[in-house]
Amino acid sequence: MNILPLSSIVICVLLPLTVLSATTVSFEDLLHEMVDLKSLSEYPSPAYIAARASSYEPVCPVDSVPPRLGNYDHGFYLDTLPEGYLMLDEPGPGVITHIWSARSNGTLVFYFDNDTAPSWSIAMSTLLNGTGIIKPPFSHVVAKGENCYFPIPYRSRCRVFYQGSSPDIYYHIDYRTYQQDIELPTFDTSMLSEYRELADSIGSALSGSDESPDHELAEPAFSGSIDPYQVVTAAEFEGPGAITELAITPEEGLSSAFLRTCLLEITFDGTDYPQVRVPLGDFFCAVPRNKHYRTLPVEISEDGMLLCRWNMPFREKATVRLVNLGDQEGACSMIIRTEPAEFTENTMYFYARWRQDPNTAICRFLYWNIFMAELWEEHPILHIIGKGVHVGTFLQIWNEQSEWWGEGDETITIDDQPEPNFRGTGTEDYFGYAWSTTTTFSHAYHAQPYSDGFSGYTANARFHISDPQPFTTSYKFDLEIQTAFKPTTMDFGRTVFFYACGKATTDHDTITDDDLYLRLNTPVGKPIVLAPPLSSGISVRYNASLKQVVVTGTTGSKATATMRIFNAEGRVVATGKLTGTLSTAALAPGLYIANVVAGSFRSNVRFIIDR
Repeated sequence: MNILPLSSIVICVLLPLTVLSATTVSFEDLLHEMVDLKSLSEYPSPAYIAARASSYEPVCPVDSVPPRLGNYDHGFYLDTLPEGYLMLDEPGPGVITHIWSARSNGTLVFYFDNDTAPSWSIAMSTLLNGTGIIKPPFSHVVAKGENCYFPIPYRSRCRVFYQGSSPDIYYHIDYRTYQQDIELPTFDTSMLSEYRELADSIGSALSGSDESPDHELAEPAFSGSIDPYQVVTAAEFEGPGAITELAITPEEGLSSAFLRTCLLEITFDGTDYPQVRVPLGDFFCAVPRNKHYRTLPVEISEDGMLLCRWNMPFREKATVRLVNLGDQEGACSMIIRTEPAEFTENTMYFYARWRQDPNTAICRFLYWNIFMAELWEEHPILHIIGKGVHVGTFLQIWNEQSEWWGEGDETITIDDQPEPNFRGTGTEDYFGYAWSTTTTFSHAYHAQPYSDGFSGYTANARFHISDPQPFTTSYKFDLEIQTAFKPTTMDFGRTVFFYACGKATTDHDTITDDDLYLRLNTPVGKPIVLAPPLSSGISVRYNASLKQVVVTGTTGSKATATMRIFNAEGRVVATGKLTGTLSTAALAPGLYIANVVAGSFRSNVRFIIDR
């Protein structure tokens, strides 16, 4: 297992930095980026476009299924030429940032710039499994997935060919392309010896040793219990500055349900809606179990401490709150490290968003029809309007059947391009492993911290630290949901992390009580009911013609009901006792969520008031 201690971060801070002009990107710069979490909060300069070449199936063989839903995602190339099977042909200046495969064999042949003879040839398996000239942790195998994260720059052009007798392979080649006036070096194996000392330091920061961060001498910003439905302001900081670490220690025996129903909120510079609003456990990939793993930005230590090292800058003020939306009390302590930081016009705010689609019906890829294709459109990972950089994703699913659920491919479209910048070959491929394996692992950039097997819970993580995905106007990340053989039903939860210049608009609704349930980890998958329903029953609906929220149920249950109406920003705009109906005529046009609580029962309804 590759692990990353907090002390590794100190290593990258102490490394010497070379000051270069904005029109030059050196090989040294590219190595530093691999561990520099602080640089992620500055919009990339010089700017670049991120993209991928892959073996995705361009046409589905089933007539009734749209081409994008094909699943035969191996053995496809751009062309077949005398030099071999063409995998990538892109103008420079650029950098290959990540190569992944699930069936490597043969030889990769690189042609850089204007070279007519091969510039570099290497056995594909040794490049990706770390047994060649590029060693772990830069190249490594986890859960049958083969990965090379070592940067491969080129000045004016890069072509990559497969040569061998078994071309039926799965592959991704992720790369970035700069403007023509940006100067980059062209990769040569001599760089491995020239930059060996720096590369060894970066490698130590990526792999590290199994050390626990020392927080014994730190003064907690907050320590205590959070009562049901209580909002606690854990800390406030004046800027300019940056939060550089959150360390949260839950009380011993704290339930998974509390980690789902207690939200972490972080607001920078007094915005109406927090930039970070995520269930506490989901922010750290600690649901359904608080299990030890380490990545570069997020970790759960062996003693159960939840650690986050994302850099979160602010200009004037940062406020950290814990919001308990559940009916269980919980306790924790929180250490928050900050440092002074300059907030420039290139500095971005850190964002984290979460949502869960419960009871999502999915089926085998060969039986997809138009209805299911439309359903796929309704399950995005992240859509953003604004300018920023996507840096990471947690996927946390509960699966009803003992059935492999991850056949779906990702598509990522940046700045409304006519074709996606990224096309994937399978859900587990995006997360850096392969062949639907349930083995747990953790690495600096990706992890599978938890897996019950095909049924039950699975948690995946992927962080774009050395390969961020910038956008200037929009970002659209969708993921197909397909099984391998039989239909199943899933709860499909995901947390996304990104930076944005100023305010960004996403497709995430505000979080309400009904979103926050878990399921018992049993073969039958019974829900953990966070608010057991009354035996008499109660329901809530919206009558648009009368502009009324209507509650039905027994007289007794309605008499004790309390109403809260949230606006689209998650703020309560109306509240009070409810005896049957509540008029919304006074509310301005917009999206609202009515939350009704009657004893231990709660129910939500979303409604829109138009003009």
